[in-house]
Amino acid sequence: MLNVDQTPSTPARLRLLTPSLLVVLAAAIPACGDSEGGADDEAGDTSSDDDDGTDGGEEERAYVVVNRILSPEGRSMFISVLPDLNHGQIDVGAAVERSGFARTRNFEGKIYSFDSETGVITRFVVNDDRSLSPDTLSDGSPAQVSFANLGITRFTTTMVFVNSQRAFYFATSGEDLVIEWNPAQMTITASYPGGFARDGISPISGRIAVTEDYVVLPLSWSNTFTFDFVAATGLAVIDLNATASPTIIEEDRCVAGSSAFADGDHVYVIADTFGGIAPTVSDEEPPPPCLLRWQPGADSFDPDFYVDLAERTGYGAIASGLGRGDGTFVTQAYTSDVDRSTLGPVELLQGPYWQYMVVEIDSDTATLVDDLEPASHSPSVWLVDGEYVVARTDDAIATSFLQSIDAQGRATELLTAPGDLFWVDRIR
Repeated sequence: MLNVDQTPSTPARLRLLTPSLLVVLAAAIPACGDSEGGADDEAGDTSSDDDDGTDGGEEERAYVVVNRILSPEGRSMFISVLPDLNHGQIDVGAAVERSGFARTRNFEGKIYSFDSETGVITRFVVNDDRSLSPDTLSDGSPAQVSFANLGITRFTTTMVFVNSQRAFYFATSGEDLVIEWNPAQMTITASYPGGFARDGISPISGRIAVTEDYVVLPLSWSNTFTFDFVAATGLAVIDLNATASPTIIEEDRCVAGSSAFADGDHVYVIADTFGGIAPTVSDEEPPPPCLLRWQPGADSFDPDFYVDLAERTGYGAIASGLGRGDGTFVTQAYTSDVDRSTLGPVELLQGPYWQYMVVEIDSDTATLVDDLEPASHSPSVWLVDGEYVVARTDDAIATSFLQSIDAQGRATELLTAPGDLFWVDRIR
């Protein structure tokens, strides 16, 4: 039920999860793909899903799937381009292999690979046979751009494309920068202070939303050394009509903004108390997970909109999410009868306790996806061809399973891949 002007009691500071612990969790949890959350997490995805606006015929369609395989020798990322996602088992022998941790995104039919070891972005073109080739600029030089001169030698996931001339990278920890760059020319065009830190506390960022005039990054704040956590949800707002540092908006009705998504004339933010982890590490009971709303251009969250997601879903813990733009969003709910306050953070996220739900924003409807058995928390969720696409992996992180969820909350298995899945999207 929609609660108007409902403001739960919120302590000023909670002893909660820190960025360093998030990194430990990212390594310990068999979550597939880029997760929302960690300030420096290797499995973190905080970027939005880019809609290339393509309507090619069946023979022209192409989808990018990125998976990672870990071995005693290291890790490798594999970029596959497929004619469809109903593909069975992926053959990494036909994929482009990138060593280390090379995050991959696509925009306007091309693929951008962000090398976290060198700070260099390389652009690839998709050939007619769906193979990949390194792209070149008009002068014949490699289509590459380096962020190393700005101190960026390891990419997190706070990258978003706006159009062919503008993309943004949010360096939310350490460098505290916003970097604008040009995907067509592969050049850095501007950089300015982010202003993300609060009282010296580094932020943890979430999934980015883009509107016609704004780029919106959800934030929360944690101190690595003292284990203090600021009991607030934040937004870093970039005005696309101005080149300036972002405006930081804060809200104390909820904790930990994990995901932002645009729907209609508003941007919605899921604040999930770190996926229900809060009771396992906090001395005080945090507020319930909630949904907030922001009107583009406003200097605060909408004070008359607040959805208690524990009440809406029937479960006391939810984790991350993504909106489809049709008045719904998908999230995961902790559905076990086991008291989560008795579990450690790794136990909580790693145990078979989480199920997907499709939640309606403006009604009491929340549909549990019964086709998917409870499993470890996996924040890998994308929007592809208008459907939610989710990834899960087995306990050994040996195989990942990609499944779609339709509007009725029914799941269909699409493909499997060795290792864990990090990115899935349609290219054309």
